[in-house]
Amino acid sequence: MPMTTPTECVNCHASTLSWKEEKWGYTLYECGSCKLQFWWPFKNPGADAYENNGRFQARNNHPLGKSLYQQQKLFLDAYQKPGSTLLDLGIGTGRFLAAAKERGYQVTGTDFDSKAVAAAKNVLGLDDVYAMDVETFLKTYPQRKFSIITMFEVLEHVDSYSFLPYVRNALETGGYFVISVPNRECWRALLTNEGPPVHLSRWSAASMKLFLDHHGFRVVSIRKIPVRFDLIITRFNEWTKGFLSFSLVKKIESLTVAGEEKATPQGPVAPRKATFTMHIVRALALVKMYVFFFIPASCIYAYLWLTGRQYQTLYVTATPK
Repeated sequence: MPMTTPTECVNCHASTLSWKEEKWGYTLYECGSCKLQFWWPFKNPGADAYENNGRFQARNNHPLGKSLYQQQKLFLDAYQKPGSTLLDLGIGTGRFLAAAKERGYQVTGTDFDSKAVAAAKNVLGLDDVYAMDVETFLKTYPQRKFSIITMFEVLEHVDSYSFLPYVRNALETGGYFVISVPNRECWRALLTNEGPPVHLSRWSAASMKLFLDHHGFRVVSIRKIPVRFDLIITRFNEWTKGFLSFSLVKKIESLTVAGEEKATPQGPVAPRKATFTMHIVRALALVKMYVFFFIPASCIYAYLWLTGRQYQTLYVTATPK
């Protein structure tokens, strides 16, 4: 992809751009008008790149192994509106949609990763889910209306905001648009896999409010979610990889499930539940992490709270103006 210099903001089209940093052949700019930070070239690599990415392949092959985001749990605890129609944009393998369905929501979802959608159908039993990008789905089904539309950890991936008028149109009167994104004002080491070409934008509470206002939404609330202590503990596995951490659990899991998962034309079949041995291995790995990393993690945790950099995620609720 040829490198050029942007002449205007990818969101509000203002020309007041300032250089922030370089990374992996991309340049980060900040708009002086709407405060959005975006990477240039501003281009998502496409569905194939996700389907062939090792991290997303592991998610798709083991859809039951990934827990809900903290913000998704907050949503399910806060809204409690059984019978409401809910559209989730960027469902991944559908763990959140399955949980919402259990709470009584009428759920629909879309994701441009066809293998993730196959896992949502075959493993989690979701039927009203579609292998489409956000805008294509909303254009294909313009007559469908929803009480709530959610978009968890997706906005930072998209390379166009032309879908937002369709979101407004798809919301029922009084409906809510719920978004979560990484908070760029937190300690940067907390943001795993942050940066281009997968993450194309960085968000603060101020830029999010200006962004939604620009696209015809009124912000109801912006909540900053702090990092969990146990997440800092697990980060040490990444930071000490090859020294104190050797990914033994993942290696053993791979050996355990090898040959047990079958490929079908529709996608993966649910893997067999973890064996007693795997439960023991995971428990020992957790004990090891706390033995080695509890004290340094406690120091980092205290530092983050003292400096105000502990808020990892922005959780936003908005409604059309």
